[in-house]
Amino acid sequence: MKYCGAWLWLGLSCLALSASPVRAACQVSNVSALAFGSYNVLSPTAKTITGSFNVRNCSGGARTYTATFSAGNGTSSARLLRSGVNTLGYNIYKDAAYTQILGSGSGGTATIVNTNSGSGTGPTHTLYGRIPAGQDVPVGSYTDSLTITITF
Repeated sequence: MKYCGAWLWLGLSCLALSASPVRAACQVSNVSALAFGSYNVLSPTAKTITGSFNVRNCSGGARTYTATFSAGNGTSSARLLRSGVNTLGYNIYKDAAYTQILGSGSGGTATIVNTNSGSGTGPTHTLYGRIPAGQDVPVGSYTDSLTITITF
């Protein structure tokens, strides 16, 4: 059997905008890497995982924010894990049914919109990762890097 390791690293950037002269600031915490682990090319089922992050301790009171996701390798609708020139298709989703692809909000992709209370840990946002079954790829370490941008 062929197995390949697949890892997805999530980077974070925050953009805090405010109409008032005081800038809002929040902390993004508890970001977990989506580590798919070994992918069995002969398995008839998709490889799935979850990851998560929080937005917490917003200054200046409650803040509504939007989380968008970069395309990484490929496009938001067809992301790719790479090992040299070899690729393994995958995506990240907003829902456990794998119907809402996370992206910039354009091209049919979803974003995460929520409100932080201004203190303490905000809600946990779960990310659902999925590698479709039936991809015959060489053994290797496949990676991608996405950036989550939080806009207030």
